[in-house]
Amino acid sequence: MRRFAPSLLAVTSLALAGCEAIVNPKVDGSSSTTAANATGGSGSTSAAASTGTETSGSSGAASTSTSNTGSTGTVATAGSSGTVAAAGSSGTVATAGSSGTSTAASASTGTNATSSNSSSASSGSSGTTATTATTLGTNATGTTGTTATTSTTGTTGVTGTTGTSGVSCGVLVQGQLYVDANYTGSTRTGSQACPYRTITAALNSITASTTPTTVHVQPGTYNAALGENFPLTISGNTTVLGENSGTRLGITIDGAGSGNVGNQSYTYTIDLRGTLQYVQVLDSNQSGGGPDFIVIAKQANPHLSLVTIDGTNSNLAAVLVTSTSLTQTDQAVVTIDQQSEISRSNGDGILVQPGQNSAPKLIMSGTNVHDNGASGVEVRAPAGLNVPNVALNGQGANNRFVCNAEYGVRSQVSSINAEYNIWMNPTPTSGQAPADVNDPSLVDTANAVNGGLIACLGQTG
Repeated sequence: MRRFAPSLLAVTSLALAGCEAIVNPKVDGSSSTTAANATGGSGSTSAAASTGTETSGSSGAASTSTSNTGSTGTVATAGSSGTVAAAGSSGTVATAGSSGTSTAASASTGTNATSSNSSSASSGSSGTTATTATTLGTNATGTTGTTATTSTTGTTGVTGTTGTSGVSCGVLVQGQLYVDANYTGSTRTGSQACPYRTITAALNSITASTTPTTVHVQPGTYNAALGENFPLTISGNTTVLGENSGTRLGITIDGAGSGNVGNQSYTYTIDLRGTLQYVQVLDSNQSGGGPDFIVIAKQANPHLSLVTIDGTNSNLAAVLVTSTSLTQTDQAVVTIDQQSEISRSNGDGILVQPGQNSAPKLIMSGTNVHDNGASGVEVRAPAGLNVPNVALNGQGANNRFVCNAEYGVRSQVSSINAEYNIWMNPTPTSGQAPADVNDPSLVDTANAVNGGLIACLGQTG
């Protein structure tokens, strides 16, 4: 908002206008002629002052003089109280006059006057009316604040991928369980579509039932790294069956753990009371000096069929055949057949010994017992204990007892029937080891079968 203040030029113009209004008559020098001062010109009207009033100038006293007519008094630029304010005292713009009235200066007395009478002072110029004070500006209303930008609605989250529908595991057929070391699914029911990954899991799922159960094992290595817990116990009504087109190759059970045989603790891989078919069993871990046995057969009717029992690292025997039954009538009956192989033990291939209350019965046919560090089969009969019943005979038995470090068959009991078998020598030898039997009166080797040229693998334990 602009403010207006009277300029110096405007004030001066007003004063000069006042001077022109003063009468200055000529004086001829005669006595007593009174020079009358002309009445001061009216001051220019200023813009209306907010509070200023017009005030007459004070009377100027004229002194008597003999001089020429006195000059007209000069109008004061502004009265002592008439400085024009740029704004009235009531809130006008700065530098306002106190009352806004201009007072004319007194006219000086003219010279050479013959009369001493005082001349009347010219009226002071009317004070310039103060410029109307500009009304104070109303406080401007503050600028309306900028409306905050509406927050942008967050991007809608991406809808999660729809979860995969649950795998259909099919119906679990009673008496049939499946195991696959290479199965990676998270749902494991033991069905063919959702098999267990370990034999341990399958065996643990079998309840104490009279229903025979077959555990179908797919190719793979089943060891502690996979989750197997050794020794595995295969109960009397259970068959662990390797499923690889009728061959044992590619299905390996590898490991050992501690368990009891009677009152004594041993380390071994499998406690066999049921049937084991078409698999390889060993313990490749040599830490701790190796296991005592790979398989022990001590209860019920253990059956090894077309299996490879690799006794590498075993110290006493690859297979222990014994009986922990409380009576002789409940003895364990162990069958080993169909081209099973038992080899490479540091001790015997098969150790047969009685338990405290009963002795086992061993029936063998078509089994290869070879490359063991002691005898292929050793039958013990401690005094006072029942004598094991060992039947290694029968037409077409065709067991092979070859390449064992001491004897093919060594017995401490009489009447071991070992007819129709293959020996290291076409005519079985006896006596000092290495020989086929330790005593021909104890082991009947009649009707020996010529097995042809035999190449020993060499005992590697």
